[in-house]
Amino acid sequence: GELATQFAQLLGEMWGVPSKRRNVLGNYEYRNSYSHSSSSAVYPRSFKYTVGKHAEQFMGYDQHDSQEFATYLLDALHEDTNRITKKPYIEKPEQGEDEPDDVAAEKAWRLHLQREDSRVLENFMGQIKSRLECCEDTCNRVSTT
Repeated sequence: GELATQFAQLLGEMWGVPSKRRNVLGNYEYRNSYSHSSSSAVYPRSFKYTVGKHAEQFMGYDQHDSQEFATYLLDALHEDTNRITKKPYIEKPEQGEDEPDDVAAEKAWRLHLQREDSRVLENFMGQIKSRLECCEDTCNRVSTT
């Protein structure tokens, strides 16, 4: 939850939503650190620190691959906000030889949703089809997932 909380606070600051923060006396105070003037800036220090705390490859100020960071962030936000708390063991199904793609996809997605359910999943996740065929002449084994 910490990463999701920090991300929500960062978005709130960027969009001008007042944030409720505890001051040094333990009292809550509301801050709106963003105004719509062009001279305002948001400093994501807390978010950056939290990301580095959970994924040390993003600590410090070295340059990182943005796709790698986006993938990490979406996965971490999904895990932090996953509505499924008890994940049952589920074997990934292979597509049958004569099974249509849409039927196999629906079956796989239904099984996936038994373990994963979040807003991140609803907005950013999808399915891909993978077909692996053995190149040995005598094998003829095909795996479609």
